[in-house]
Amino acid sequence: MVDARELAFEIVDPTKLAVEATTFDPELPANIGNASMAVGNETVQLRFTGAARNLRDQALPLNFKAQGAALSRLAVGQPVKVFVHTRAFVRGFPMPSSAVMRNASNQNIVWVKTAPEKFEPRIVTVEPLDGVNVAITNGLKVGDRVATQGATLINQVR
Repeated sequence: MVDARELAFEIVDPTKLAVEATTFDPELPANIGNASMAVGNETVQLRFTGAARNLRDQALPLNFKAQGAALSRLAVGQPVKVFVHTRAFVRGFPMPSSAVMRNASNQNIVWVKTAPEKFEPRIVTVEPLDGVNVAITNGLKVGDRVATQGATLINQVR
């Protein structure tokens, strides 16, 4: 027996989900190029469907639709991080976020290969790109070879 207005069951397609994000910038909805979110090591593209015109807890809700097999690893109602790509450009070197470490002074560093079996730390400035990758905007030059796999092991050997 079920009372009126009580949910009896819910049918969910795990490969298609609606995603809601909030922003404190009221100008952002007019500047969205595209969006994505990270599910594990995969990036799932999101399609912007619209923004609410009323604030919720002083933030503006943004609505997106997502499709893909990676979504089956998420639960309905699970919080995720949405990365909105604006129409503005950032100049830098794209890099996996796993290549960026922290030094003893809590600064962002990457390990640059300078000679065989020799790596030196470089302090860098980082901008997020899509949850899996970052843009190194300062601290590297063209031709630098950066350790993108095993950087945590190099970071331990100081």
